[in-house]
Amino acid sequence: MTTLTFNKALPFLFVALSVLGLVAAQQSKTASTKEFKWFFFREDCFDLYFNKFDFFSNKECLKVTISKGIGFGIIAGSAILKVPQIIKILNAKSVEGISKYLFYTELVMLIHSSAYSIQANIPFSVYGESLIILVQNTIIILLFWTFSKEIGAAEKAGLAIGLSAYSFVLFSGDRFLSKDGWDNV
Repeated sequence: MTTLTFNKALPFLFVALSVLGLVAAQQSKTASTKEFKWFFFREDCFDLYFNKFDFFSNKECLKVTISKGIGFGIIAGSAILKVPQIIKILNAKSVEGISKYLFYTELVMLIHSSAYSIQANIPFSVYGESLIILVQNTIIILLFWTFSKEIGAAEKAGLAIGLSAYSFVLFSGDRFLSKDGWDNV
């Protein structure tokens, strides 16, 4: 009975420690130098577009606005990237034929990419899809753990603790990993 309770608690531990790491990262993050209105427009560009109705004279504003728009478009597209697979798994109540190692590897890569982007103060419109796909991969891994009879408690515990610790260290800013340390990771 203890093993069953422990197995049910592992996904919550994994998610809780990952969220804790993200919170720590947000607290260590410095403020952006440029403020944006409606996510797409810099202050000066917003004034140019909506007060002066001049859309094409300032090429820098045009480039930044288009870049932001494309970035948020990619983020919107990534929000549905793995949803069909999640729905298929839920409907079939099976993960047969899907490689768990693919999702484990992709999860490590997405954790690393997201953490680096946050620590480097890269704008969210550039790396936001990594965080969204990270959440979707986590859901798929939790579905693997739910529907696969081949995955034991030791594998679940090892991965949950290992990936949670890895996430916490990477998302905790320079408390564990200095700016120079990122070059060696």
